[in-house]
Amino acid sequence: MTRRKQLLILAMILVIGVVTYCVALNSVLAATDEITTTAWIMCSPDGYVNCRLTPSKRGDVIGYLETGYRLEIDGRTKNGYAHCVDMSLEYSTGWVHCGFIVFEEPKWWDKDMTITAGGRVACRKWADGERTNWVIDGSAVHVWWIADGWAVTSKGWIQTRYLAEVI
Repeated sequence: MTRRKQLLILAMILVIGVVTYCVALNSVLAATDEITTTAWIMCSPDGYVNCRLTPSKRGDVIGYLETGYRLEIDGRTKNGYAHCVDMSLEYSTGWVHCGFIVFEEPKWWDKDMTITAGGRVACRKWADGERTNWVIDGSAVHVWWIADGWAVTSKGWIQTRYLAEVI
């Protein structure tokens, strides 16, 4: 076989490979577009959540998201982070810690409330996150944000079912 025929065969294989890759990539992107879900960021009133290039605490920070920031997530998670798409940051995709993502638009509350649990209640770093402390029944807490059955309070994240308005 001549060198010219070898190069032609190699070029044809390369073209077929590139076309196959593009078709597969287009299918993945189309599937990703179909399963995106709208979500919001919820954190302390003066805080923000890091959006990272990779799903890790060590990942480069590519943006800062405050409570109420709307984003689309594509269902991929890794190391406790969710993959976000279509964001209005310099990068169109990134990773955000799942604990600060809610699926209901956060409501600004800004009220004092009372713990009504019949016992102590766990305060957490984020929704379903690590417990940071306990608050006893009858204690007052200030609530800033509420969404998805969780409240961001002066003591940490508390489930809303344990809160009652101060009368």
